[in-house]
Amino acid sequence: MKKFLIIFLCLFIVLTTVGCGGEKPEQAVKSMLDAVKAANQEAAEKYIDYDKLTDQEEDGSFASKNEEIYKLILKNLNYKILSSSEDGDKATVKAEITNIDMKPIMDKMFSDAIALAFSGLSDEQLEQKFNKNFEKLINNKDNKTITNTVTITLNKKDNHWKIDVSDELANAISGNLITVQKEMKDSFGGSDTSDKLDEIDSWLTEDIWNKGFCDINWYTYDGTDSSGDTIDIEFTLQQLDSSIKVKAEYDKYMGQLKGEEYNELKGIWGKLSAEIDSLSSQIKNNPPKASDESTGVDTGKFEQYSDAFSDAINKLE
Repeated sequence: MKKFLIIFLCLFIVLTTVGCGGEKPEQAVKSMLDAVKAANQEAAEKYIDYDKLTDQEEDGSFASKNEEIYKLILKNLNYKILSSSEDGDKATVKAEITNIDMKPIMDKMFSDAIALAFSGLSDEQLEQKFNKNFEKLINNKDNKTITNTVTITLNKKDNHWKIDVSDELANAISGNLITVQKEMKDSFGGSDTSDKLDEIDSWLTEDIWNKGFCDINWYTYDGTDSSGDTIDIEFTLQQLDSSIKVKAEYDKYMGQLKGEEYNELKGIWGKLSAEIDSLSSQIKNNPPKASDESTGVDTGKFEQYSDAFSDAINKLE
């Protein structure tokens, strides 16, 4: 009987020790990544702050449009655990995480979004178009993948491993989507909307009109610039061409502006941007000649749209 009690006690101690140990850090990471891939929010939240990973609303609701987008991104997730180390209530797991490279997809999305933004569609119609386009792009069988090696930090709370959602981890899981967002923000100089719109308005007035179309038309009228001074027309054309190349950045910026308050401004910009391209093409096809008005361009629409653009900015302010 005594021997039986000793064996039973030993068995109890072994089972209790195993039970207290719980799952290993690498298993916690695997379970989390499997849940994320399946877009299983409930299962994933056992290990991570799912709101932080997927950028949900502050009230905890997960907008259906975002949910569908994340499902499309996360379904392509794959991973490989490389190593794991544990020190008391802290652990690190090194893993290779692979997903579709989102950069070329988002670049194409923004390129297409520019045309759609100036189409006059309602916000609801635009959202439907964006989502349909995104689904088509992400399901392209020729999409390339990207692999990030990530060191994942875990902390044990109440005998359960919790995973820290770092930007590095979120970026790897989303196929570099965090990096793409940061690059976009940096490309816009981090300025607020008002500053950026003033910058665009100034560019239109100074670089495109005063030093460009206006001087060129005066040159075709009397052989001088708009101030009556001598002008190097070849240099002026080169400067105008360089200035117009900046428009691609501004097209992208205007396309991503959200909110009904910007609808009028975006509509005007669509006409203005197209008119700049049209005038530039006319000038290249029929280069300006001194005192030859047949080589000039009709800037009436440009002036109309440019004035309207400035007025619309002033309304916002």
